[in-house]
Order: sequence, then C-alpha cells, then structure tokens
Amino acid sequence: DNVTVASGLKATSFSETIAEPASATRYHYAVTANFSGAASAPAESNSVLLGYVTPPYTADFNGSTDLFTVLNLNNDFFTWQQQEAWLSGLIGHENYMRINTYLDADADDWLLIPPVMLEAGKAYKLKFFVVTSNQNDETLEVRMGESADVAALTTVVLEPTVMRYGQGGEIERSIIINKTGRYTIGFHAMSPAMSFYLAIDDVTISAPYSSEVPAAISDLRAEAAPMGALSAT
Repeated sequence: DNVTVASGLKATSFSETIAEPASATRYHYAVTANFSGAASAPAESNSVLLGYVTPPYTADFNGSTDLFTVLNLNNDFFTWQQQEAWLSGLIGHENYMRINTYLDADADDWLLIPPVMLEAGKAYKLKFFVVTSNQNDETLEVRMGESADVAALTTVVLEPTVMRYGQGGEIERSIIINKTGRYTIGFHAMSPAMSFYLAIDDVTISAPYSSEVPAAISDLRAEAAPMGALSAT
C-alpha cells in the first residue's frame, strides 16, 4: 500500500525506523519535488525486503513476484522473469519463472525466494517443478544460506544438475536444519551458452517434521517355537 511518510520537507535526507512486518514485505520510497505548485515526476529508491515467510510455504508465481530477488550476475540481456505457462504448453500451470540463455555467455542467474524461518532439529521437504526446452540440455543448482548474498549460499541442496532437453518434472530434496534462523534458498541457472530456456514452478517448502531417524535394529535373533510349531519369536 502507498503511505505518505513525510511531506513538506526542505532537507535533502529522510530516515525512519520500520518495525519488522508480520510477513515478508518489500519496501521502497518515492520522492516528489514541489516548486511553486508544480510537482516533479516521482524518483524511486531501491527496494528492501523485510520479514520472512513460515512453512508450509508455496510459490506458484501466479501473482506478484515482488518478494523474489533476481540476480543477473553475468549482466547479459536475459535473466529470470515471470511468464505465462501456456507459451510452453504446460497444462495445469498458469505462470512460472523462466530464463532464456544468451548466445554468447553461460547463464549465471539466481532466483531467490523470500527468507524462510526454519527451526533447528527439524527437517523440511523442498519441492519444485522443472521445465526445459525441447532443444537443449539445461543446468540448474539449488543452494541455501542465512542471507540473500550469493557468497552466503553455502549449503548445497541440489548439486549442479543437467536437465535433459524435452524433459521436466518434480524434484524433491530434504533439508535438515541445525540452527534456527532465516534462510534464503536460491535457484541458480548455469546453462551453457547457446542453450534455450529453463523454467521452474510450484516451489513448496513443507511444514517441519522430525529430523530424527530411528536407530537400526540390532541383536535380532529368531527362536523356533516349541513342539515344531510353524512360528517363531
């Protein structure tokens, strides 16, 4: 929502303290200059994402993508963007996030979901749907970290994986958390130059479940029943 935070300022700077929102929210400022009753066009600041989401969480990319961060690290003309799924004939999908690959450069583009609060000692299932072109293989990796800085995405969720052309489907990975906190999950397009496109949809993070695995059975032995009965204990 648009909210006026100050008016009639003569100073060339402004600051305020913003309470953390109840859910992930992106903020930016717009400044309009006024002189003798005439107003300029608004100048907009960079945007900042505050808050977090809590599992179970789903990103189907059918609405606004304001909460997602796109990083075009190779500074080419192509990066992650929202597109209508019917363009690729995906029955049952409305929109998805897609990246085309530049002719002269390997892809190096990240799609970051909003920070998600994860609990120590719990496990979560990450699922997402992958779509590739019917002409070229594509390469994708998924990493996780405690900030939206690519250098902080040190936990490998999915190793760089070649997706065969013309094939798509759901990928599932389990994530075990050792420290409670906010985590950013990033989808890294790494396809070589001269590829076509890679797309993802329906990213979900499950509700937490126990990460404890029952111990393996030991000291197991069978004893024959007496009198030759056909049973054992």
